[in-house]
Amino acid sequence: MNPKITSVVLAGCCSLEKQRADFSPPGSSQVTEYGMLSKGVWYKQECPTPDPVIETLNGMISGIYTLETLQATIAAAPQHWRPLVFTNGCFDLIHAGHVRYLQAAKQLGRSLVIGLNSDDSVRTIKPQSPGSPPRPIVPEAQRAEVLAALKPVDGVVIFAETTASQLLAALQPEVYAKGGDYQIATLPEAMTVQSYGGRIELINIEIPSSTSAIIRRILAGAEN
Repeated sequence: MNPKITSVVLAGCCSLEKQRADFSPPGSSQVTEYGMLSKGVWYKQECPTPDPVIETLNGMISGIYTLETLQATIAAAPQHWRPLVFTNGCFDLIHAGHVRYLQAAKQLGRSLVIGLNSDDSVRTIKPQSPGSPPRPIVPEAQRAEVLAALKPVDGVVIFAETTASQLLAALQPEVYAKGGDYQIATLPEAMTVQSYGGRIELINIEIPSSTSAIIRRILAGAEN
């Protein structure tokens, strides 16, 4: 696969895939990364050399990293990051339950990093239900920007897989946090965390709210 960088869009409701258009600068060469939309929103693929404008956008939003950049940043100053707490999810429509959960997770270590499911990943794990809109509601670049702006959050990294196992193996956080509605025995990432000696913490959410419930209330109101 040899994708081309496309357009640069700072805001909008369309997905990253829809924001792509042809880009082929004179004398371009093949590299393994290119950036789009915001700091750290880079995809490791073979593609033409990035346009300088796109490279400039890479520094516009603090707290969003590629996996490689985050690894290097942590390695350069572990005293500012470790013990590292990691959690992951779609974080589609941010609500009070998310905020309180992230606040509690941050208390488990020195820093908190969020693995954010990409748009394609969300579509895979949350297929559209009859009568409901397709997920995600909010595109990945905007979800990452909102999370990075939250006080408890020190870093956000977007991942395309359906589980966070690869991120966990690479970052090896001391603590892996998930909501209290999960069970360690059925958690897909549990074996990865246990393999390097990490700890799993399940956090009970104080407010029983969810993005799906919010969507249902909106749809119910529209029908009345």
